[in-house]
Amino acid sequence: MRKYGFCKSMRLRDTRIIRQILKNGRRVAIERFIIHIGKKKESVGRVAIAVSKRIGKAVVRNKIKRWCREYFRTKQLWKLGSDMIIRVIRPVYSYSDVVGEMDYLIKRMKRR
Repeated sequence: MRKYGFCKSMRLRDTRIIRQILKNGRRVAIERFIIHIGKKKESVGRVAIAVSKRIGKAVVRNKIKRWCREYFRTKQLWKLGSDMIIRVIRPVYSYSDVVGEMDYLIKRMKRR
């Protein structure tokens, strides 16, 4: 694996696990994002990103997902070993917005 790669093993795709995390996992929220965190089961953390159609057209939603994946990749959050579901609940207009709010959420998540 490359130093900053985002391979398929880092993507959470199993709907059973996603439902379990949404039901039983910890939840940290802020104005634009909600992060659901599952228990540590693997050495490499995985992420699923959900953006509602209320946010905008497909181009906007995909751009937000790319920004969230880029944040996950550059901050190397897979080293935490936890599965995460990132839900975007309000529009995000720049990558700096993503970085600022996600940094705050990750700090809150680590405190709990």
